[in-house]
Amino acid sequence: MTKDQIDQANAQIDAAVKAGQGQIDSAAGVATALKNGEDAVDAVKATAQTTSETTVANEQKTASDAIDAAAAKAKAAIEGMDPLSDKADREAQVEKDAAAAKAAIAKATNQADITVAQNNGTDTLNADTAAAQLKSTKEAADAELTKYGQDAKNKIAAMPDLTKDQIDQANA
Repeated sequence: MTKDQIDQANAQIDAAVKAGQGQIDSAAGVATALKNGEDAVDAVKATAQTTSETTVANEQKTASDAIDAAAAKAKAAIEGMDPLSDKADREAQVEKDAAAAKAAIAKATNQADITVAQNNGTDTLNADTAAAQLKSTKEAADAELTKYGQDAKNKIAAMPDLTKDQIDQANA
């Protein structure tokens, strides 16, 4: 609940208590007046509790949806990486990390903890994407260097006046 909602609930409780006390002072049936006052306070308390639970549930859903969106973005980025020899493993890691983040969000009982769980989950998913990008970049560099080396070997092999032994030695 926000501070304003808490202040409003407290003011409603104070009003219910004051109204109940007024009934007690003017009533011949003190027990009935007390019960009516307690019922009014309980009604305010129940409304405040429901509002708080609804707020937490809404925040959890919003955070969980944000994790789903971040996971989908990470998986799409990984899917678009070429070369990347372990796409399936990387995407499975994203799923695992998203599930862990959503579990942490579900366990959180207040806005601050929900925000921390969401931020931690998003950071982990971003790290998954960055690690995949680094691996893809390394694989591309390896392939480029291998091609560059083969091109050099091909140029050497095409040189006139080289013996077969010299060509074989250059290709070794």
